[in-house]
Amino acid sequence: MRNTQHAIRNKTMTDAIAVFMWWLIIQILGLAVWPLLTRWLRWLPDRGYLLAKPIGLLLVSYGVWILATLGVLQNTTGGILVVLIAVAALSVWAWRSQQSEARINLLNFWREKWTLFLAYEIVFAVILIGWAIFRAHSPDLSTTEKPMEFAFFNAINRSPTFPPLDPWLSGYAIAYYYFGYVMMSLLYKLTGVTSGVAFGLSNAFWMALAAASAFGVVANLVLLFKEKARTAAIIFATLGAVMLVLMGNFEGALEVAHANNMGSPEFWQGLDILEINGPAVQNPATVPWWNPRSGGFGWMWRGSRVIHDYPPDQVSPLLSQITGLPVAASNAYQETIDEFPQFSYILGDMHPHVLALPFALVMMALALNLYQGAARGEITSLWSGDKRAPWWWLSALAVGSLGFLNTWDFPIYALVLAAALGLGYWRAGNLRLRTAGLDLIVLGATGFAFYLPFYRGFSSQAGGIAPNLYNGTRFAQFFVMFGPFLVIGLMFGLALIYAAVRDKQARWLTFIGKAIAGGLGVVVALTVMAGVLAGGLALISEKARATIEETLNAMAQNGLSVGDHLLARVINPWTPLLLGIALASIVLLWIARRKPSAIEPQAPRDTWSPIDFVLLLFGVGLLLTIGTEFVFLIDSFGYRMNTIFKFYYQAWALWSAASAFAAYYLIAGAQLKPIVRSAAAGAVVVVVALGLFYPAMAVPTKMEVDQSTLDVLAYTAQYAPDDYAAAQWLNQNAQGNPVILEAPGDEYNPGMSRISTWTGLPSVVGWHGHEGQWRGNYDIQGPRMKTIEEIYTTGDANRMLELLKGYDVRYVIVGPNEQRLYPGGGLAKFAQYLSVAFQQGTVAIYLVP
Repeated sequence: MRNTQHAIRNKTMTDAIAVFMWWLIIQILGLAVWPLLTRWLRWLPDRGYLLAKPIGLLLVSYGVWILATLGVLQNTTGGILVVLIAVAALSVWAWRSQQSEARINLLNFWREKWTLFLAYEIVFAVILIGWAIFRAHSPDLSTTEKPMEFAFFNAINRSPTFPPLDPWLSGYAIAYYYFGYVMMSLLYKLTGVTSGVAFGLSNAFWMALAAASAFGVVANLVLLFKEKARTAAIIFATLGAVMLVLMGNFEGALEVAHANNMGSPEFWQGLDILEINGPAVQNPATVPWWNPRSGGFGWMWRGSRVIHDYPPDQVSPLLSQITGLPVAASNAYQETIDEFPQFSYILGDMHPHVLALPFALVMMALALNLYQGAARGEITSLWSGDKRAPWWWLSALAVGSLGFLNTWDFPIYALVLAAALGLGYWRAGNLRLRTAGLDLIVLGATGFAFYLPFYRGFSSQAGGIAPNLYNGTRFAQFFVMFGPFLVIGLMFGLALIYAAVRDKQARWLTFIGKAIAGGLGVVVALTVMAGVLAGGLALISEKARATIEETLNAMAQNGLSVGDHLLARVINPWTPLLLGIALASIVLLWIARRKPSAIEPQAPRDTWSPIDFVLLLFGVGLLLTIGTEFVFLIDSFGYRMNTIFKFYYQAWALWSAASAFAAYYLIAGAQLKPIVRSAAAGAVVVVVALGLFYPAMAVPTKMEVDQSTLDVLAYTAQYAPDDYAAAQWLNQNAQGNPVILEAPGDEYNPGMSRISTWTGLPSVVGWHGHEGQWRGNYDIQGPRMKTIEEIYTTGDANRMLELLKGYDVRYVIVGPNEQRLYPGGGLAKFAQYLSVAFQQGTVAIYLVP
């Protein structure tokens, strides 16, 4: 017992040191670039301090990656330190090269804003430590795609140069956006923790980085609105952090209601969220009222699947009303992913969309900085002329990084940056569409050029765009997903419309009429565009044509047609129509707010106010969500699952920052009547509290109280100690990146491809289905899988050696997976003709001469 307690104490101490080391390294990276940011982000009230951590990590990681790719230095601790010193030197030079009147005294500036900066540091530290404790009690490496993420991380750790070798397809580089794993590897190398601890801690670290970045964006927005509102900036910036990383959607609260017999059967059937679309039940007396109906991870998973789409050959409730056909079974489902950050952190996900999240917030800050410069008339072009944006190429490098972090985000935030510039030009009375268009082109092209070595070897499953011919999102489910933001955004919009009407910049009836007409126009325009797109792509794109044909054939199997589906959407148009009206309202507000006030004609114009920028954030989120109603990006799934996932995730990020500022405006910023402020405050508290039901129930459910370690590998190893010992032997003894042979892995099966996952060594084939997703085909994996089977089953030693050398295999793994898949005498030949390099229990490693 004493030895066990001593081991637990040692493990806890090691984890605490790891957390401290990661905190210390990110402090150093942030401080290294802050002098540069005071010049680059000169129009932000914090002069970039609140965004320095992710920017420091980005710039140093980019330097390591590009130099290791070009062969100038290697991906080692020494190489990283060289780049860090170079970035710090550049930063100091950029600060010192300013004219003395423009250069701020860093120490005095910190002292001036110390309360804000300290609050920011506390938010970062509290999230980092708090979530590290949670992660230590939930150190699972086996769910969803964590094996894939761990395999990439370990492969990059082993790679002295880039691109890194694919651990699941020997002889090839990783065909995926892997920049986030380069960043993880950088922190791992600088802190000296084990790979298992680094992976477990990364989830907490990235959560803290995203939360702190949201704090930074919202704090700057508040201070731009009211310079001395420092306490309010801290409060509402913290709210922004909570909204981004802690708050869930309304599904958690609905789970509690369903488990406590609340709501009529018609309500739950009409809401139609999978698995709670039947009558509500009552928890037994022995079960606490706050427990969802189903324990474990089932109800948590439902939170990320609240949009209930039906396959094209199934009859949805709306289709049943039109056709008279019976409604499909309640479990008929075409998977639609509507994840949100808290779900990702609960899951322990380290997928690219999670790794890119802090940098999405950085893009919002960069866009805000550009907007301010343009609105003040101090920027008239991103890249040319005397009034070009300072260090504009760094903005291009930053937004271009999203293509390497999570490719779908690159065009989204390139649009945000260019739109912010265009909006700023317009507010300053200097809008030229040609300039704004060139800014977008230059920003995108330069951002792409910075990461050209990545794109040269990148392949993708993406195959263009297709029209969404059948599923439309029901507004009730959309509200469950985004309720807090929709409520706050609506109140914010109404307050701004009221202010415009009060100042005689707009009229209620005219505004409402134009908004409705504009919303209808948006829906009609997108419908026509989708129709034209369908016809055009069917002619020129084989993938698009095949996708459309498969959809039509599936409909016909159940006597359905495109007309039936479109009619069903026409009689239930609320999601696209309401989103279209909201988009039109934002444009009308921009126009109204630019007019001089008829009440106070002498009042200064609020050209620099962040309100128009906040409306832009709301607007881009609306564009992303309404777009999925009409089109989707073609991938291996063939429907809008991934499009919903990627676009909704960014809408959540955009609306978190925008809604936090909107809450400030309603409660403390605008000159509203006390009763209106109180009502707004009450509404904000209610919707945020309903969103917090999800983490309040999920965190205790996921914590394994009998475990306490950040080392995900050591925790998982207890279920496969022989595999773990084999992986450790290879990590200690395999020089370079020798190819290994093990049984190919099944999709989402953590028990397969373990050795390549835990070492990062390239295997002949790992999770073959995922390789098909990344590369867009199965041309390489198919023949290899047949060859692997022959190697393990043949009794011909010469043939075995010939095949092994054909793939340059150095080590052959024979363990439980191989013994299960390839029974018989084929495995005996390895011991007969190859030397044993390692053996423990059921696992042996054979050395190929």
